[in-house]
Amino acid sequence: MDWTSTIKASVLSAMTLALHGHYGIWAYSVARMPDAHLYVDVSQLETNAHIYLLLAFISLLCLMLLPLAKRTLGDHTWYEHIAAQYYALSLCYASYTIGTLTLPTGAVFTGAPVVGFILFNRWAVLWALATALVAHITVTYLTVQGYLEYAPIVRGFGGDGAPLSGFWAINMYLFMAPHLLTLLAIAFYVLRRWRRREEEVRLLSVTDALTGLSNRRSIMSHLNREQNRSLQQGPSLSIVLVDLDHFKSINDTWGHQVGDRVLVLAAQALRESVRQNDLVGRWGGEEFLILLPGTDTEGALTQVERVRAHLRKVVVPLEDGAEVRITGSIGVFCNEGRQQLTVEQLLHYADEALYAAKAAGRDCVVVGGSDGPAKDAAGVDLNGWPRPV
Repeated sequence: MDWTSTIKASVLSAMTLALHGHYGIWAYSVARMPDAHLYVDVSQLETNAHIYLLLAFISLLCLMLLPLAKRTLGDHTWYEHIAAQYYALSLCYASYTIGTLTLPTGAVFTGAPVVGFILFNRWAVLWALATALVAHITVTYLTVQGYLEYAPIVRGFGGDGAPLSGFWAINMYLFMAPHLLTLLAIAFYVLRRWRRREEEVRLLSVTDALTGLSNRRSIMSHLNREQNRSLQQGPSLSIVLVDLDHFKSINDTWGHQVGDRVLVLAAQALRESVRQNDLVGRWGGEEFLILLPGTDTEGALTQVERVRAHLRKVVVPLEDGAEVRITGSIGVFCNEGRQQLTVEQLLHYADEALYAAKAAGRDCVVVGGSDGPAKDAAGVDLNGWPRPV
């Protein structure tokens, strides 16, 4: 977690405050039950009620002093150490009053360290766990030896053939509930954040940071998959390379900030001009790659003319009132007839067609061919490059 040590210590102090406030209110309520003497040592319980509320008050005091300590002393990890030690020892006392070998004690010992390692400084958690284990073992040993009474506030909890007390069975779950709910809530929150961050990292790994399109690695992965599907199942695959015309001069004349704006708006136009199952990616610099699955040459030309028309509509306003308009040179290649071509060959033929479009005067579409010269959208051979549109 990216919290400061002060915030972490405050969270732990707030948890301790809530727990001991819960115990104190419970103790006062039970001590005033008409038949309380059947289940508890009333005098011990009243004493413990005061102790629980004192512990809650100390937690509240820590919670109030931590922001002041941060302002005067700065942020330190020993805030977490103090909060963790107090949390551990105060809960050890609560465990002693109801029995060190009970369900709530087990829930705290198993759950708290796991969540602690996620949220807090690991050394603070380790030292607090070591302190709690020493205290727990010591109290248990002293009760075994008869120096301390085991679970001093508990009466009628079974034993010696007596039936299990329903009162204590319910209240043991009641003691465990705040720990369990808190640990589950924190674990759920942390895991949700981890999943969100993993998704963000995944998106960053496959997305171009500037345009929001698929990056080169991602679009190549999709191209490999679509080409394999085309070869195995039969539908044609068309690929389209788009190069923004005179982009270098835009950067040189108006600067990279305007150039970046041109790329963003061009990417948006490309994304809006294709179908839902088509994929647009940034190939590099001012070049974009579009995949048109299940599309033959005729269908690709229809789609690509729409792409070219969308690019021509892009207008980038400048501060001086001028405008930058863009066009694109487009190379198309389709693996019709289930041609056994590699991805590298597909890209080669599309790149040849793109070069032909630029040589033919730009702002046009050229269809590449694996068995002859590239042709423009009207089917005219382009062996005689360059030639005007």
